[in-house]
Amino acid sequence: MNALDILRSQHDEINSLFRELGSDVDVNLTNKIINRLSGHTHVEDTVFYPALNEREATKKFVEEAKQEHIEVNNVIGVWQKFLGKDSWLENASKLKGLVEHHIQEEEKKLFPAVEKAFSEEELEELGSRMQA
Repeated sequence: MNALDILRSQHDEINSLFRELGSDVDVNLTNKIINRLSGHTHVEDTVFYPALNEREATKKFVEEAKQEHIEVNNVIGVWQKFLGKDSWLENASKLKGLVEHHIQEEEKKLFPAVEKAFSEEELEELGSRMQA
């Protein structure tokens, strides 16, 4: 599976989990979202973004994406502290908004640039490294 297909699949799964959130605290769902986000950002930070930094056409996107990951991780930390409290839903909404923005930026701006800068073979190889 190529790298972009993997990331799109992860994005879809994360969006689906956010759609399951209701107004009541759901610790299991919260933990599932956090785990999926943590795994996703880890793969991007350790495999995907370093590869993008090697290409002139894509490295300009990496710094902003990394900053967004920092924001998401900060909100995750706050969200975990408020499990079972009134502000849990407010933080869930904030996290969802940040993640949705990040996904839109990647899929509408970054992914087309990656598709131009990398061959299909390179994307497949990158996808293999992401799944390792």
